[in-house]
Amino acid sequence: MKPLQVTSHTFDWGSRTYVMGILNVTPDSFSGDGLLAMIESNDPLEPMREQARQFLESKCDILDVGGEWCGWCHALDKYFVAHADLMALRSKSYVWLKVNYSPENKNEKVLSRYPAIKGYPHLFVLGDDGALLHSQDTALLEEGPSYNFDKMKAFLTKWAPENR
Repeated sequence: MKPLQVTSHTFDWGSRTYVMGILNVTPDSFSGDGLLAMIESNDPLEPMREQARQFLESKCDILDVGGEWCGWCHALDKYFVAHADLMALRSKSYVWLKVNYSPENKNEKVLSRYPAIKGYPHLFVLGDDGALLHSQDTALLEEGPSYNFDKMKAFLTKWAPENR
């Protein structure tokens, strides 16, 4: 496939994984993790501008693979909403992108590039060049009906770009 030139950026298909960032601004989309649900400033556009800046800066990406059918995926979303300090750490260090996996859409073209997934949600940590750095089974971060704070913080800290 021929490379695609968009403004000053060239997409060289097949040379790396490209991830599209989507700004979720609705308060109720995908378990209430929309940016409007987290607005604490007087400027409702600031969280959206910050997320766009992060996309453009190409910070380390985490692909969060799951779907609407996945109870643990909803639990993970709610966990970050309930733990503002972990959400702040996540937002500071990562561009967190959701990849849908469902019977109707298995996203095989994207997911075939990564190791097999045993359970959902599953997290893939990608470097700035799009290369896979780590494949995280989130079952190892669970505790009871939710997630373990110390394990989640250790995961986020270990794979943050400034600590690699």
